[in-house]
Amino acid sequence: MSQVLQQPRHDQPAPISILTPTAGGAQKQPSPTPLPVNQIPPGGAPARRYLNDNVTPALLEGMKMLARVQPKDPLLVLAKFLEEQHKELEEKAKVKVEGGNGSL
Repeated sequence: MSQVLQQPRHDQPAPISILTPTAGGAQKQPSPTPLPVNQIPPGGAPARRYLNDNVTPALLEGMKMLARVQPKDPLLVLAKFLEEQHKELEEKAKVKVEGGNGSL
């Protein structure tokens, strides 16, 4: 049976080895891998969730439009696009609020 050597992962700290005395001399035993100090909560960090929910969809649409049109002043065009998206979202929110109160 051949042995497969695992490559060390660079995204996690290497396990720490300690020497423990035994009857036959010192023996190397790996200690358990510690948990990361900055563990990200499930679903991502709050800032990332906020951006994914509120900014990314409009920004991606604007970037697709820039790739298609390739304007001379892309940042200005993107800014105007995002402003239009903001106005559309505000109008949709108004319609939801007005439609949700039971009045016609």
